Amino acid sequence: METTVNSKGDISYLYVKLMDSLECESYLKKDVWIFMECDVLKRNMKNNERIITKSKNRSFDFTIIQNDNIRDEVKFFFAKQLMQDKMCPEINYLYSEFKRIFQYLSNEKFSHAQSLLDYDKEELVSGFRNTLERNQQSTMAIAKRINKHIKEDIYFVDSEVLRSLKKIYDYLYREIIENKNKYFERDKWVFSVMPFKVNLEDFSANKSISFTKIAQPGIKKMIKKLCWHELKMKAVGTAIVRVYSLTTFSRYLTKKFPFVNNIEDITYDMLHNYIAYLKTETGAKPKTIKGRVEAVHKLFETIRFMKWAKIDPNVRIKSNDIVKVIDKTGEPYTEEELREINRHLDQIPIQIARLLCVLQYTGSRISEICSFKIENLRKSEDGRDYLTYKQFKTNKYNVIPVEGIVLELLTAAIKTSCEYHGDNAIYIFSLENNKIIKPNVIDQNLKRLSYKCKLKDKSGKPLNIRVHRFRDTVATNYAELGIDPIAISRLLGQKSVGVLKHYVEIHNDIYLDAMQPLLEKQSQMIKNIGHIEDVPKAKIEDTVAIPLPNGSCYKPASSGLCQHANCCYNCKMFQPDSRYIHVYKNHLLRARQDLDIAKLNGYERILQINQDLEKSLIRIIEKVEEEEVS
Repeated sequence: METTVNSKGDISYLYVKLMDSLECESYLKKDVWIFMECDVLKRNMKNNERIITKSKNRSFDFTIIQNDNIRDEVKFFFAKQLMQDKMCPEINYLYSEFKRIFQYLSNEKFSHAQSLLDYDKEELVSGFRNTLERNQQSTMAIAKRINKHIKEDIYFVDSEVLRSLKKIYDYLYREIIENKNKYFERDKWVFSVMPFKVNLEDFSANKSISFTKIAQPGIKKMIKKLCWHELKMKAVGTAIVRVYSLTTFSRYLTKKFPFVNNIEDITYDMLHNYIAYLKTETGAKPKTIKGRVEAVHKLFETIRFMKWAKIDPNVRIKSNDIVKVIDKTGEPYTEEELREINRHLDQIPIQIARLLCVLQYTGSRISEICSFKIENLRKSEDGRDYLTYKQFKTNKYNVIPVEGIVLELLTAAIKTSCEYHGDNAIYIFSLENNKIIKPNVIDQNLKRLSYKCKLKDKSGKPLNIRVHRFRDTVATNYAELGIDPIAISRLLGQKSVGVLKHYVEIHNDIYLDAMQPLLEKQSQMIKNIGHIEDVPKAKIEDTVAIPLPNGSCYKPASSGLCQHANCCYNCKMFQPDSRYIHVYKNHLLRARQDLDIAKLNGYERILQINQDLEKSLIRIIEKVEEEEVS
């Protein structure tokens, strides 16, 4: 639809058929679509013969919409969705909903409209709502979600059919009105079609950013400039959080200072009052308040630096206005919490369960593990398996060795992904209806799991399973085992050892600095493993105990090197030491993790190995504890 303005200033419309300009299969140009005859639908519909059958005789009859222009727009919406493979399943299960929309748009009141966009969106939806209510049809639906307190929130939303009409309207508005504007002037930016490349990761659930809720035109323009600038330099997550925080600021100005429209209208008192409002009236946590204040600070300082507007030098957020937040150390899961989680992993999709199991061993960031590609699992020249992947946070590549149960899990996940997506399989962990598992999907599944199975944390409260705590747990386990901090930082993909203080909680309250003597001592012991010649000789050679990182070995030195170094706990020559009881307990925890995971996946060999190891470790721990008591 093209617009023209006459000499009187009135806007007139010259309608251009959208379907005429669309390159698509000729079948979609028809006014009646029989689903089983539509190639694009059949091609993109998973198991289409099962979902859309001839016996159902599903079809869309667009001729019911009397207005040619509106019929053309509605056809255009569905054709574009099908061609982009965005709603092939939905077009079937929302079949009756869409037909009710067609029936509504066939009303005589739409007969003379140039476009569906002639009507205000709220006016259009309100009219449809009244029509549904007159026909005694539902206009509201009950939605449920599990919140962070693992309680069920129940709330009302518009019914599916109303949401579908809104979706059609919004899409046409973008295609007909917004797409005519320069991209910067649009109120919704879709990252995939922006005029420059945006740093959008595959795992991101956010594909666009909206400025529609920012009421002040001049301030909206400045916020857009800031986001435009940052999207060229940073990941989209920064801009999304920034707009969310600045939308809160906009709502505050609308409520308290409705006369403000431009950034130059804002005074220092307004900023000071906003910070006070955040601290006293919102109930937000310090970290949230800090983020919202910093967003306003970033907006003003960027405007000054880039000289987008002239702002009074006194109108700024001072350093003491920014809320101080003390970073907490890691909060690892206890053994009981981990076992509770692992015992119930069969209640969630198997691919998500496998991903969580791998996470418990590698401590990877959730964004990275979701994005592991099949090609990232490789084999070195000497036959060892390893994962190599790019870390989004540090923008560097990390390499971690994988073996045993982790390798089994990765291999099984790849096989399932290939079964789901065939040659189009890209990621190690995929769901049947999605090529990549996104963090928000994992979070929803874990909250439902905890709610359904009534999982409890160490204090007896409902357990909110947060994936980042697995990373804390792995880091803490490594530290308690005495692994060198540099090695831990490499395994976790950290920039430096100093960052570990945010992840590691040593259960006896001794942090990295206090651990250093132990780490140095154990490093020396590790160097002696297998090097019998480095062990001081006693008068009777075969009575020498060879130091190990978890005890001592009394294997006679004259018999040569041990060929079974990984089997110490089951060996009669192994002598445990009370100094390493935390190591034995940690290994017992890992063995029990392996048992739970082996049961979940049916790994019989790994199950048997870890059942034997569990028995040996329990025996060792009991023996050491008895010796300590005596």
